Amino acid sequence: MKRLLFVLLLVALLLALTPAIAYASPPAQDGGGDEMSDVGRVIGTLGLYAAMMMVLAVGAEVMIDAVRPIFGLKRQASATEALDKMNKWLPGTMAELGVSAEAQQQLNERIEKLEEVAAQFEDRAERVRVAVQEQLPDMFKDMAIHTLDDVLDKHWPRLEPRLKEIEPDLDTAEIRAWLEATLTSLKESNVAEISTNLHAISALLDTVRKQNNQLRGPLHKFWRWLRDGLKGVGQAAEKSDWMPSALIPVILFLCRLPAYPEYFWAWLSHKLPSGDTFRERIEKLGEHEPFGSLLTPEEAATRIFEEDSIQKDREKARISWLRILSVVVGIVLAAALQVDSIQLLEPVLGSAITKFCGADATGAIVEWYTMGDLIGWNGASEMPKSLAPLGAILVVLLGLTPGVYLSGLGAAAGSAFWHDQLDKLRSIKGAASQVEELTGQLKGMTGG
Repeated sequence: MKRLLFVLLLVALLLALTPAIAYASPPAQDGGGDEMSDVGRVIGTLGLYAAMMMVLAVGAEVMIDAVRPIFGLKRQASATEALDKMNKWLPGTMAELGVSAEAQQQLNERIEKLEEVAAQFEDRAERVRVAVQEQLPDMFKDMAIHTLDDVLDKHWPRLEPRLKEIEPDLDTAEIRAWLEATLTSLKESNVAEISTNLHAISALLDTVRKQNNQLRGPLHKFWRWLRDGLKGVGQAAEKSDWMPSALIPVILFLCRLPAYPEYFWAWLSHKLPSGDTFRERIEKLGEHEPFGSLLTPEEAATRIFEEDSIQKDREKARISWLRILSVVVGIVLAAALQVDSIQLLEPVLGSAITKFCGADATGAIVEWYTMGDLIGWNGASEMPKSLAPLGAILVVLLGLTPGVYLSGLGAAAGSAFWHDQLDKLRSIKGAASQVEELTGQLKGMTGG
């Protein structure tokens, strides 16, 4: 509410100041008589234009700050920023990841052995290997405070059901034997300390993913609430005893309707959640993808680089959308305040101004052409009635002058840009004044 009140106050201030700025005469040069010199006239006009555009840009920036959360365009945290802060809070943690090359070599050899053991499971080999490797970081971390038997007793009851889920007839004896040999060979190394640090990094980056996933606009949050609510209704109907079995598929289909467009968009953007079936993937829509565990420093470096690259691409996309929003807001403000760049720059455009306006026999400007006039548009009267809404939009868009669009594009450059231009114009004006003064002195000395 405070942000909205501030925006309304700024717009009211712009409405009050615009006429005074837009129709003010360029400042006259000192000692130059009643008429300005050509250089002074150009500098005065450009200065007036830059000041007007800076005011317009400030208004556009404030309005964008007000509406940006609605579109979910808040800046997201990056993986490298989070890790830099972690390094400041826990000094030395990151530097100690690779302290033991021997432990790393032993671990790599054991992973290669796991690939050989899992290869006998043929088409299920990859899933078996992934399931085992996902459990290893927690096992290594517990090795620092537990015996080997305690570690196996704690983690094997969790791992074995996952392996049985992959294939009920799977013989897990060789996997357990490999696991016991691996823990025994690495017990005296510092792999537990390395795994603890990697676990901390993984947990931190998973938190970053989760927080970034929650940075959504109100519309997107409402869509998720509607989708999750209907999903809950479908699950309740599926578990009910009184619901006819023939109606359950129909109810599930209707309750998933909001999820289908989001699923299709995730498929197009290659961001489908993990899952073996359509139902598993659609149930995970909207959830952040867990970062997962890290097993080796090499894997950590690779995945951190990939995570940072993905977040940089998202930041570039966010900035692109903000620029588009800046242009739209700038054009709306320029149209509302009637800020026309071409009319403001009329004193310096010369004969080029005739392309944007109509004049009478004396050369006086009688009208300024709109975009519709320039492209020869005859209006929306000839359009079919079914396209009436489109015609109304075109009437508004093509009814604006080209200078209004240029003002909107200029406002999107930002107030800092126009402030710099004003500083440059002040420097040029000062230099021009010195040259004019020096010229006057020379004329006085020569008597001319």
